[in-house]
Amino acid sequence: MPAASEIDDDRLVRLFVAGDPSAMESLYSKYRAQVYSWLVHTVGMEDAGDVHQEAWLRVVRSASSYRGGNFRAWLWRIVRNLAIDRSRLARPQVSLDEPLGGEEDGQTALDMLESEAAGVLERMDERERATILRDAIATLPPLQKEVVLFRVDAEMTFAEIAALTGTPLNTVLGRMRHAVKKLKGAFERGING
Repeated sequence: MPAASEIDDDRLVRLFVAGDPSAMESLYSKYRAQVYSWLVHTVGMEDAGDVHQEAWLRVVRSASSYRGGNFRAWLWRIVRNLAIDRSRLARPQVSLDEPLGGEEDGQTALDMLESEAAGVLERMDERERATILRDAIATLPPLQKEVVLFRVDAEMTFAEIAALTGTPLNTVLGRMRHAVKKLKGAFERGING
């Protein structure tokens, strides 16, 4: 049998359902850091561990009902839904900003962030940049924050984010573009402040 790292996710789920616990261990090893990092940014450090554990328990319990196709998307749907549930319990409902679509010139929002902020980032030490970025992401409106964290922590494409959230691709791109502008402003204030 090939090494677990050489087996695709769907096959690992089938192996787990057939009685091989090491298959689920492989999936957990592959995705745990991304999921946990996203949860820390999304629900906070205090709740991230509980939601992380609950997500993997649901994956284990639901593995036999998984029908194949895209394990990563299935996993993230579970994680996102649990994070939303936790956020609803933790905070009162607030009105969210309206999504704004926009025309794209072929450049991704991540490319914009990297190119526009490059000069600012070169003048800051790594720890200072990380603190400013963490604080700036925390202040983003929830829908923009979600897109940024899925893109950065979960390494999802914009198309994957759109599919997962049930949002049009242009809306996802617009949210990222607006978030990038806010993050760039935070970096500039951080370097000048």
